Amino acid sequence: MILDLKRAGRRDGLPVFAKWMSAAASEALERADLAAPAPMHWTRLAMRSFNQAAWLAQAVARAGGKPWKPGAF
Repeated sequence: MILDLKRAGRRDGLPVFAKWMSAAASEALERADLAAPAPMHWTRLAMRSFNQAAWLAQAVARAGGKPWKPGAF
């Protein structure tokens, strides 16, 4: 499932991953003001045509009730 998200752009596992991540980082998520993805190098983004970290950050933000800021970094 993880490799399907990372390499093939399959989003169907995102709700499960977001639930796991928000549970594992619940204390940090409570203190956080927002969720933001790690930046992806433009060449990698051009090769893949999607940013799986952005998708995951958005799903974690939604699960944790936090705003999502894709360009924060």
